[in-house]
Amino acid sequence: MAVVTAGLLVVSVLPAGAQPDTVADGSRSWESVIEAPDFATETYGDPWDFANPEDTPVVIQNLPDGPEYLMPEPSGGSVTYESPNGTQLWLVRNWGAGALATNRDGPVLPIDADRYRRLSMSVTVSGTRPVGAGAFWWGCDPDLLGVATPPGVTDTPAACAEQTRERFGGTPFTLQPGTQVVDIPLTRTEAFGPADWSGLVSTLLVTTNGGAPVDGDADPSLQPASITLDWVRLYAPQGRPTTDPHPPGAIVDGLGVLPRPRPVIVAPDVRGDEDYATVVRGKGWDMDTLDDLFGSINTTVWVNPELGRIEGTTAGPTFNDPVIRFRNPGPINARRWHRLEFVAGLEGRFDLEDYEGGGTMARFVWRNPNAISGSNDVGFQETNDIVMLPGANRILVDLHTHPAGLVTDDEIPFRLGWGGGASPVVDHPEFHPHEDRGVRDWWISELRLRRNHLADPTFDVRFRDDAHQAGTTATVALATTRGGDPEHIVASGVPVSPGENAVLLDSATLPFQHLFWVRLTLTRPNGVATTTWSSGPVETGTPVEFTDMVPGNAFFDDVFWLVKAGVADGYSPDTYGAVAPVSRQAMAAFLQRLLGGGAAPTCTTAPFDDVPVGHPFCGAIAWLVEEGIADGYDDGTFRPTRPVSRQAMAAFLHRAVTGQGVAPTCEVPAHRDVDGTSPFCGEIAWLGAAGITRVVSSEDFRPADPVSRQAMAAFLRRVQGGGGGQ
Repeated sequence: MAVVTAGLLVVSVLPAGAQPDTVADGSRSWESVIEAPDFATETYGDPWDFANPEDTPVVIQNLPDGPEYLMPEPSGGSVTYESPNGTQLWLVRNWGAGALATNRDGPVLPIDADRYRRLSMSVTVSGTRPVGAGAFWWGCDPDLLGVATPPGVTDTPAACAEQTRERFGGTPFTLQPGTQVVDIPLTRTEAFGPADWSGLVSTLLVTTNGGAPVDGDADPSLQPASITLDWVRLYAPQGRPTTDPHPPGAIVDGLGVLPRPRPVIVAPDVRGDEDYATVVRGKGWDMDTLDDLFGSINTTVWVNPELGRIEGTTAGPTFNDPVIRFRNPGPINARRWHRLEFVAGLEGRFDLEDYEGGGTMARFVWRNPNAISGSNDVGFQETNDIVMLPGANRILVDLHTHPAGLVTDDEIPFRLGWGGGASPVVDHPEFHPHEDRGVRDWWISELRLRRNHLADPTFDVRFRDDAHQAGTTATVALATTRGGDPEHIVASGVPVSPGENAVLLDSATLPFQHLFWVRLTLTRPNGVATTTWSSGPVETGTPVEFTDMVPGNAFFDDVFWLVKAGVADGYSPDTYGAVAPVSRQAMAAFLQRLLGGGAAPTCTTAPFDDVPVGHPFCGAIAWLVEEGIADGYDDGTFRPTRPVSRQAMAAFLHRAVTGQGVAPTCEVPAHRDVDGTSPFCGEIAWLGAAGITRVVSSEDFRPADPVSRQAMAAFLRRVQGGGGGQ
């Protein structure tokens, strides 16, 4: 049995604003120590001190007639609940594979169990009897983590979405009557499950056995215990067993516990930036008028002007599956708009069971019009269950979560996801307020579909220190994965002021362009530091949000590289023009940006009759001619919009890369359709030898075919030492 250290009673608290080293309140002074790193503080920027609704735990009472779900509200910095046998207090929640992970759920923000290895809490137990308790967890299967993620798509560990016996572990402890601080080593006890406390953990709960509910005539000592929690800490031990379990503000054995920095990244965050309905429709889905809705099914709706929200009820002849449809002007570019946020609530009790009065779960629904074949509409997709807690629910989720199965309901026969290879555009956005088969009232006050934060070309990384002390400095770094090794330091040694601070991210200074997560480290003058990560990424450079070039396309990586390198952009905000031919003017621009460095030179003299000084590609075409890469036609024209053939592309690239205007000798025919008499045989053979091109079929090069924009991306990427495609 695990041993619990109890009785670490707090004898006093530090005065507000206490500083390190020595602390005094005017009559006494104490030597000080710095608090041990705490999971909730570092991950959420918000300790489990029950000071706000976000700290609200879910309590599940296992009663004889089934589970009872409770949401005890924090009051005065503590939370109280009754504890029949087997009562569960969920600290880090994972609703399982049938639910969509959102906000602070464990699959979104798992615990690093190798860092945070002990659990402590200040708890008061009513009555006169000890209460048996246990800490239990579900881990993530390390063999299933690190799912390959296309650029621009957020990765959520697939293994964290399921809870199986093989990943379950626990350790028991005992709570004594009265008030105490318990310190629990999270070491697995064999009888409590096979999974050690290690790696990533997606679920952490505490169970208590405070007695079974009995008739009022029974012995009162057998009534369920009442449990009150003042605070909970999941912390990284620092080798100070007396003070490590305690939060800042405690004084234990003459030592005062002082706060570490408490960094909070304000932006970038999971909410994202611009909103689809505001930008495209011209009015956000603010739910202040019924005009925000296209219609409703199985429900009666109205506007509550005082609360600024749309309300509804399923009371009526049809009770099940209420639906509201949002008004939108046309298909939504799912590559750009994918960060879902809504604020909604359900009236009545919280219950997830499958019977009338249960099902406090919502869904977001959409259609993939590209998946419709005749009358067989397989395009409708819906999220997994979104658990709706009592009160206002602000749900935040990235619909690009990878793989699509974590977002799309398990029972959908064709799980396409949002904005994947089969779903570049979506339409018919809907909200299903609940899954209750009975009568239920509901409301919604806003819904947003936002895009990523963009550093295009700059972005303010905004943050604050909720335990600010003078002399604190900040280091801001970027990584391509949340929790990964930083690839770039944006700034270091930045003085931190009270309130909100900002550090400028200039994408032009980065070694490459990508979707980055921000890592913020705040350091006190005495060297004590705390690190946290942004809840959402920032995209640097021109965003890759094309509906005709999505993850899974053979040329996606090449086009992603081309756009991020600043060599090309799209035909329109929504399309790249993947299969469109490359024009001669576009070829000039591509090569000038790739090899000439940056913006095209100023065009002061028209290089050709059909390329005047005011032509948008005049500078790039003039550079192409000056470098000896191309010339014009005998009639004095350049014919800028004419498509570039594959054989002409070979000549352009040979001259651009080698600097040689004379074609190499073609001693051996390069391909079946390129013999020694071909005027471009030498350049085409050079391309193959340099690994820049390969044959389209087993023997053909197809020299007269136009070069597509997606194939050109692959060729140019190989010029720089990488690439795929044809």
